[in-house]
Amino acid sequence: MILALWSTVALGADTVLYVVRHAEKDLTIKDDPPLTPAGVTRADALARLLRDVPLTGVHSTATTRTRATAGPTATGHHLDVATYDDPAALVAALRAAGGVHLVVGHSNTIDVIAGLAGGAGGAPVGDTEYDRLDVVVAPAAGPVVTQVLRYGHEAASVCCPERRE
Repeated sequence: MILALWSTVALGADTVLYVVRHAEKDLTIKDDPPLTPAGVTRADALARLLRDVPLTGVHSTATTRTRATAGPTATGHHLDVATYDDPAALVAALRAAGGVHLVVGHSNTIDVIAGLAGGAGGAPVGDTEYDRLDVVVAPAAGPVVTQVLRYGHEAASVCCPERRE
């Protein structure tokens, strides 16, 4: 409900990015780990949360964990997951194209992505922080607004702990 409202407000923006870190990964596997069962649950929660958001694209790095996080949302919107390896090039392309996009990255890239889009980068993402969702609303003219939300299988709904402009 809250994200649907945000999307309605954001429709006047040229570009809206929903930026998340991949869901919980299996720490027992060193090379390209998959999601844990909790991570799969969180990825499904993300898809449910974004089901009414009019996404025009879903983007992920090529790792198994990011693609698995993006997959349920892409499937629900009948979109393919587009992979990226350069956050700066991705953000430049998305800002040029406009639209509403889910971008799945890593703990060391989600703040970079928000910042590249003109939003506030915010605090570093903790090693066990998987529930952060940065919403970057970027109009062609005017200030970019970043809303930091929390989501996941523990929470029944999204809460809004901080807003940055």
